[in-house]
Amino acid sequence: MKPVALPGRYGLVRDLIFIAVLAFSLTRLALALRVGGEADWTIETVANVALLGLLYDLTTALLLALPLGLLLTVLPERWTRFRTTWILTGLAIASGLFALLFNAVAEWLFWDEFSSRFNFIAVDYLIYTNEVIGNIRQSYPVGWILGGLGSLALLGTLAARQRVLQRLTVAAPLKTRLTGFAIHALLALSLLAAVSGDAGENLRNVYARELAGNGPFEFVRAFKNNEIHRP
Repeated sequence: MKPVALPGRYGLVRDLIFIAVLAFSLTRLALALRVGGEADWTIETVANVALLGLLYDLTTALLLALPLGLLLTVLPERWTRFRTTWILTGLAIASGLFALLFNAVAEWLFWDEFSSRFNFIAVDYLIYTNEVIGNIRQSYPVGWILGGLGSLALLGTLAARQRVLQRLTVAAPLKTRLTGFAIHALLALSLLAAVSGDAGENLRNVYARELAGNGPFEFVRAFKNNEIHRP
């Protein structure tokens, strides 16, 4: 098998980034439909929420995919032929899909309670984990929800297994893999610098501002702010 140009095995990372952006976008759409007319929608507001939301989603997806990108970059080519590598890659993908689905459900439930993306309240949940989990188990069928999400993640991984193996076993020289990771990291850090401030401050409607955000990104920002202001 002759070496190929980008993306090679890095196409697997690209696929997962696309899936993550799609999941984040569909979550935003679901929340927007739930808000309905409360956001005082205009063409300009819709465009700003969609474009800014895509920027946040892409930034978050690129950052989350960096560890996988690094792993695939340094993984020796001969290791990609081992069944153990295939299994571990499949488990990693299934875990990623589960995390995306879990995040979507968590954001929906959090919005139902607070009409907001993840914020300092979500961070406080980490401190009072036992109490929160107890309340959630009383309010929702947690076992069924987790089982359903796990099943969907597993089915998605199995459905894509041939594509995953094809991506994983494509021959690519180390220089090509390093180039792919360098482009990935540079783009992720550049977008992070662009959205590190309050990029949604120009959105006057509070619902539109919340919808334009990204749940995992806002959670990390709230966690950092909590650490800064903690006495």
